[in-house]
Amino acid sequence: MTVELTKDELGALREQYMKGKNLCLPAMIFLPLILAWTLCGCGSGPSKDGLPAANAEFLYVTADKQILGFVVDTSTGALSSPTATPGPDTSRGITATLVADPAGRFLFGLDTVSDAIVVFYVNASTGVLTPVSGSPFPIGPFGVVGGMAIDPTGGFLYVATISDGVAAFTVNGSTGAVSSVAESPFADLNGGPFGVVASPSGRFVYTSDISNPTSVVTGFAIDSNSGALTEVAGSPSPMSFNAFPFFTSVDASGKFFYAGLLTKDSLAAWSIDQTTGRLTSSGSPFTVGGTGLTSLVADPAGEFMYVAETDEIFGLKIDPADGALAPVSTSPFAVAVAEQVAVDPFGKFLYAANPFEITGFSIDPSTGALTALGPPVSTTVPITPRPTLAFVKVQ
Repeated sequence: MTVELTKDELGALREQYMKGKNLCLPAMIFLPLILAWTLCGCGSGPSKDGLPAANAEFLYVTADKQILGFVVDTSTGALSSPTATPGPDTSRGITATLVADPAGRFLFGLDTVSDAIVVFYVNASTGVLTPVSGSPFPIGPFGVVGGMAIDPTGGFLYVATISDGVAAFTVNGSTGAVSSVAESPFADLNGGPFGVVASPSGRFVYTSDISNPTSVVTGFAIDSNSGALTEVAGSPSPMSFNAFPFFTSVDASGKFFYAGLLTKDSLAAWSIDQTTGRLTSSGSPFTVGGTGLTSLVADPAGEFMYVAETDEIFGLKIDPADGALAPVSTSPFAVAVAEQVAVDPFGKFLYAANPFEITGFSIDPSTGALTALGPPVSTTVPITPRPTLAFVKVQ
């Protein structure tokens, strides 16, 4: 059901939300909000007839049991008005609940209430989503509140569960159907992972766990034929403290793994052995400086990392030699509230989403500095409290 709000009602709710945005972030994540928020788009589309031009891309956002789709103008970054498609219930999700097939054919949503994967076919001309035959696909009784990742070939899909490790699936490249990999799920020996990410090489998967008294990260090698996972040597890699490393990312070179430390407003970093996948800590965490880390994302060129912290976005330059992070000039960049950030596949634009709006920024390819594209895309109806963003680039 869609609940329409008047302008005054929306303003009052937004004011209440903004007053409470400095609450302890773990509470904001684990305690579901009563209202879920649905976006309304604004801005120009990429062409007069509403169809994408060559090299177009679509932006999808999870909402209250629906997925909102936008056409992205690849020249200006403007977003079209959205189309809404019935989608999965992501209300219990902590990290990524939406990922796209790298080839741009399918979109995968994680239903955190029914423990299922919902798969959509993406119309390459319009971006319209159509459920594939057999969707939704059951995951199993594992308690899914963690994240989801897809390998660069689009052949394997991985879901973090809170009790049984990583559930692995093969993806049918023709139909989009997913099938459980033999012996899945694969335990990481430290309870249940929350964050999961695949390396750009397609050889490794990494998870982050909350264990007592410390947090750990675990690396797995991917069997290129079956998608099965084998824990790499040296895993798990413990930290000296427990800081809720929910949010994870691997730089585009595949050389460095990062975990966003929720309660310390910092990033821990590890170098990745390109042959074995083994992780080696890069030392002390890199302090970001804000309050309330909510997500992080690396740009597709592998030069910059962006970290959302409540009402600011921090840009960090990645040292290609050791993965060390240094602040981007003029960082941080102001935003009303940033609960999720994503960089488009061309590396030109960054978008930050919260329950009320999507704010777009252009990325300076030389410095990594962000410049606001214009007024945020405002909401007119309630949407989910933790939106996930995913891009599909037309091949």
